[in-house]
Amino acid sequence: MTSHNDQKTDYNAIEMKNISQVTLPLKYELEDTLSKTTNSYRLSWRTIGAFLALSLSWAVTTFAVVGPNSSIGNIIADFPGEESKATWIANAGLFCLVTLPTFNGTFSDRYGKKWFVMGGALFGMVGAIVSGTAKNVETVIGGQAIGGVGGTMTIVGVAASMEIVPAKYRGAMIAAMATVNASAGVITGTLAFAACIQNGLGWRWGFYILAIFYGVVFAAVGVLYSPPATRLRRAQPFKELLKSVDYIGIILLALGGALLTIPLVWGGSLYSWNSAHVIPFLIIGPFLLITFGIYEWKGRADGILHHEFFDSISFPILLVYGFVDGMLLYGTSLYIPNQMRQMYTTEPLGVAIGYLCFNGPIIAGHFFWGFVMTKTNNIRISLLVASLGLTLFCGLATLANPRNLALFEGMLAAIGFLTSATQVIPTAGVGLVVPHHLIATGNTVLGTARALGGALGIAIFTTVYNAKTAISIPAAVIPVLNKVGIPPQMAPTIITVVTNAPQALAQVPGLTPESIDEIIYASRAGASMGFTNVWFCFMAASAVCFILSFFLTDVKDRMTNHVESELDPTRTVPKDVAPV
Repeated sequence: MTSHNDQKTDYNAIEMKNISQVTLPLKYELEDTLSKTTNSYRLSWRTIGAFLALSLSWAVTTFAVVGPNSSIGNIIADFPGEESKATWIANAGLFCLVTLPTFNGTFSDRYGKKWFVMGGALFGMVGAIVSGTAKNVETVIGGQAIGGVGGTMTIVGVAASMEIVPAKYRGAMIAAMATVNASAGVITGTLAFAACIQNGLGWRWGFYILAIFYGVVFAAVGVLYSPPATRLRRAQPFKELLKSVDYIGIILLALGGALLTIPLVWGGSLYSWNSAHVIPFLIIGPFLLITFGIYEWKGRADGILHHEFFDSISFPILLVYGFVDGMLLYGTSLYIPNQMRQMYTTEPLGVAIGYLCFNGPIIAGHFFWGFVMTKTNNIRISLLVASLGLTLFCGLATLANPRNLALFEGMLAAIGFLTSATQVIPTAGVGLVVPHHLIATGNTVLGTARALGGALGIAIFTTVYNAKTAISIPAAVIPVLNKVGIPPQMAPTIITVVTNAPQALAQVPGLTPESIDEIIYASRAGASMGFTNVWFCFMAASAVCFILSFFLTDVKDRMTNHVESELDPTRTVPKDVAPV
């Protein structure tokens, strides 16, 4: 091995020699040897400014998911008769997150991440304006789809943030970013839409606030984030990098993910699971995903699933964690507000406050789990504890009923704190187990797994909930209707009213306030049985992650001083490392 001084003198010569062929693997030993040549890292104001801008790019992506999702009931209420299309409001953006991230990750690793984040902010701004000015639910869905395209681009900021600090601090960086994300994305997104609705401005103003937020992100990233050219960009000309892209893998993964997501959205809502609209997609989508896996395994060593990703068994395990986190993220964003409305209150602000019992502790959790990961140089212990806790508390959440709101909110707080580990650690972990120069590719694969998990999770939870409540709600409500003298032929109408707009029961002739309260409670008791089954699904997914956590490998040797994209390099920067 060469001496330390030789390494320092020949830094660029070594780097350029070893990455002149982009399609060849880049060994961790080379990258971490190079990292030793960098002087002590210093956190500058430029880096802090870039961190804030990139953190907001993550936050606005989350705001765009949880804000509209928490207000779907209010949006659909403005378009009577369109209830069957409600799931597309949540899934339009998710559809994009399944199909586009690997394209963005692959190209941003080659050509830089700044313009992807800024372009995504523009797409998001347009999408929010389209949804906010919509005259029908199809336009709302279209706006969500445009915003989803933007979200797949702005989320590249997460990978960019891990490049600007030493590898050993990536866990802390993601934890800090996730805290901003939880505050400015999850909590602010939920409260902004709820406050607009509660104060009479309506859900449209929630989208207008989202558009303004995207504009702030566009300006902040443009001004505060000026990285050097990527390592791959310095190694090869523009056209040569284009030839190195795994186009077949991108297309197979995008088509497979898209064709699997469509039946997951349609099945059980627009069409039955055994209909001709659903079954072909359920066959073709998984077939293409299997073909993608075989092609990446046998057909190409440096594709989307770069073979060096699998030098550690931790990478596929972290993908499973991302998949389950997607089920939790998208499932809870849809079902916790729904459970609050169906079982406790229909007031928008009351629903939002209940949702914050889950989201609030996520902030403390991000700090805690990021600190633990950084101090212990270990991801296994944290994920073991978190997944075991999730299994336990998701099980306890099945005990929720209309009379124990405090218990339910307590369970949500514990689940939120533990869920923060499954958000922060897999993201930082992937950033450590993949080659430094392919962080965006690795994390967008994780993002695709998370989105697929979200789509599958929503489909499973919706099917489980609807199957149970189709029996449990009528079984609970009909005896009460018989007791208060409602004719049997009116029962279906009353059940529809009490589950969608219980306040309208006051317009039904012959119902007293006491009988209305009794009917509402019966409906809530029936709905609680459906939510119990949903929480059992969460419990089972968490248990699988707990078992897999035992097989995670150590990442201590990867937590080095290496800075992939130093904004304030302490050594002389060659001319080919110009800001982009």
